[in-house]
Amino acid sequence: MNTRDEKSLVYFVMFYSEAKIKDKFPASIAKIHRTDGLAWSINHSFDQLPEQLIYFPDTSELSVRTKNAAGEVLGVVFDKNGKVAK
Repeated sequence: MNTRDEKSLVYFVMFYSEAKIKDKFPASIAKIHRTDGLAWSINHSFDQLPEQLIYFPDTSELSVRTKNAAGEVLGVVFDKNGKVAK
């Protein structure tokens, strides 16, 4: 799964497993700048399968959207450094 900004200067790539490990779906996410290369990469475990990546260039945040069994859309937001935003 991937996304990028409008000018294709910032890319995000996520690889995830569809098999649960310890009741969560493991994933690896990377932020890549076209000019500087890899900015950061992290591992994160999600309660539900990831469905969508959304990049917000104004805040440099990345949202990973998931959906629970009831169909409710949930999300985890990562800040510009790859930390989970509070």
